[in-house]
Amino acid sequence: MSTEQNKSNKPVKDMSGYIARNEDRASDRHPHWRGKVRIEGKEYLLALWEKDDNSNLMSLSATDPEKLAKKLNNQQNQNQNNNPSNQSYNQNTNQNQNNNNNLNLGDGSPGDPFGDLFGSLPGD
Repeated sequence: MSTEQNKSNKPVKDMSGYIARNEDRASDRHPHWRGKVRIEGKEYLLALWEKDDNSNLMSLSATDPEKLAKKLNNQQNQNQNNNPSNQSYNQNTNQNQNNNNNLNLGDGSPGDPFGDLFGSLPGD
């Protein structure tokens, strides 16, 4: 069973995880809570939204960070390809694709592909 330490020194063990209030919530689209869970050795990002209808229900999303990175990169590439003034992108497509292989997912650093969706995760 593999474990990984988050900054609060709580291990993320297989079949467990954590969730914490999103203090950086900037819009209604951002989750109220964020976290991580490890299932069968694979880590997923968690996002949880509180419902406003007094039903005590919450909406939960679990996202594979690798698939999310590919989706965000594809969207970014499409946006850049559709912009004819962005010739430097078109000339450096291979370099950009190589750089995408070196993404540090969910670290909250500048250029973090999850920053707009999740911000920096608590405990990271």
